[in-house]
Amino acid sequence: VDYDTPQIVVLEDSVRADFEELKKLGDGRLDVVSRSHDEDKWMVSLMPDDASPKFFLYTPSTKTAQLLFLARPELEQYTLVKMSSHVIDTSDGEKLVAFRTLPTGVDP
Repeated sequence: VDYDTPQIVVLEDSVRADFEELKKLGDGRLDVVSRSHDEDKWMVSLMPDDASPKFFLYTPSTKTAQLLFLARPELEQYTLVKMSSHVIDTSDGEKLVAFRTLPTGVDP
């Protein structure tokens, strides 16, 4: 697990296959926002660096995800770029995670 990149670590084998399926939705930070009491419906968010956040309804019994909506649909008309993370040593000896976004075509 990377220090500077939020990731889900699956501890329960009963949902491991579900999270493998959810990873296929795309790149970005994945969160399970809510689950039904019977665990058969999950609200899932995917927060990519280079697109609008997306929300899905995931059904574990069928391993299917249905796109519900885009949080910022107006961003779809633009070409966005990914962020890169960097760990910086601070003057007090601590570590600080910083994120930067460079224009398209600029090498880091």
